[in-house]
Amino acid sequence: MKPTLKAGIVLGVAVSVWTLIVMAFGLYVVPPLFVVVATVIEVGVLIWGLRQTAREGKRYLGQVGAGTLMALIGGIIIIVTSLLYNSVFFPEVLSEIAHAAAEEMRAAGTSEAEIEHQMARQTSLIMNAITGFAGCMVIGNGGSFIIAAFIRTKEAPPQA
Repeated sequence: MKPTLKAGIVLGVAVSVWTLIVMAFGLYVVPPLFVVVATVIEVGVLIWGLRQTAREGKRYLGQVGAGTLMALIGGIIIIVTSLLYNSVFFPEVLSEIAHAAAEEMRAAGTSEAEIEHQMARQTSLIMNAITGFAGCMVIGNGGSFIIAAFIRTKEAPPQA
């Protein structure tokens, strides 16, 4: 299996397993925890995958493209599992998160109209899945530019 495909699958599965753990154990009440750990997972997988592509002799932009493709593959897996988790296994989670956020917004003096608007967005299965995908793509693409620069200097075979 090609390193890019393998890393993309590992990325999607690892973040999906982390999401399952967060939902199953109610850790979603600590939102920064999910994002921090998911980001660490993605960066770790990108480093692992881009090291493999460097050994294959990919140049810098080739590695950036490979890292972005890893994020795309992982992001597609994340969309599918997010929709599955939120519609079948844990349908109450998005609603609980939205209600907690609504209470915080009320305490901050946010208008009821704005709170209703935000709750509609936060309880949407599609918006939640797209947000996960977008986060994966932003970190994957941006991270690839940075990671590939460091890995190229350490891992790449000398160019003739």
